[in-house]
This record gives sequence, C-alpha cells and structure tokens, in this order.
Amino acid sequence: MHPRGRLASPDEIFGATPRSVLNSWRSVWKDRNEDTAYLTAWKRIQDKLHAHMDGAVPALFFKNNPAQRVSHVDQWQEIVTAAHADPDLLRHLGLKETVDRIKQSWTVGAKFYGIPESSSAFV
Repeated sequence: MHPRGRLASPDEIFGATPRSVLNSWRSVWKDRNEDTAYLTAWKRIQDKLHAHMDGAVPALFFKNNPAQRVSHVDQWQEIVTAAHADPDLLRHLGLKETVDRIKQSWTVGAKFYGIPESSSAFV
C-alpha cells in the first residue's frame, strides 16, 4: 500500500523497482500488459510481506513467518559481514557457517525477497 493509503501506480512501481526485477515480473505474467504485470507482482508481494515500523529500524518479513526478516539489497553486505565473524571464538566463519547463521534471522535464497547465497562474495 502506498503511504497515502492507496495502491501504487505503475509509474511509481517502475520508478522504485530495479529493472532486473521488473523484467522477471514481466516474464512471469506474459499474457498481461506491462502495467498489469507490475501491479499484479506488487500486489502479490503485499499479500506475502508485512512491514513492522516500530523501533529504530523498520523490518520487513513474511506474514507466515515473522521471525524471518527480509533484507533490502543495500543491507546484504552488512548482514553477511556481521554473520561472518564469531566474536566468541575470535575467528571468521566459512561460507556454510555464515549462511547458516544468516538463515537464523534473515530470509536467504527466496526468489525475490531473500539474500542470495551468491552474496557470500562479500565474505
């Protein structure tokens, strides 16, 4: 839902969404015109995700699993870096251990919403 309490327009969706995501949405709904494909994808995301605005940092998560937060692409490096070190053992974790640690509180590998495991290039 748009902050003003209305659905976002196709132009607003287009302006706020990376081109690669728009292309993937368009490929899913080939039988619809471009604007309808974007509106359908946007609505489906809203049906699945919930934003929690309390506290200093807003959180986005799947409605069916509020323990798994959904990251924004700009957060990936920070999340991976924080999960890559174990301060108790004073060592860096390997790829599998880092991904396992991230999975405890962040969505990993979901088609549109999760931190891709390829983001481990930050490690």
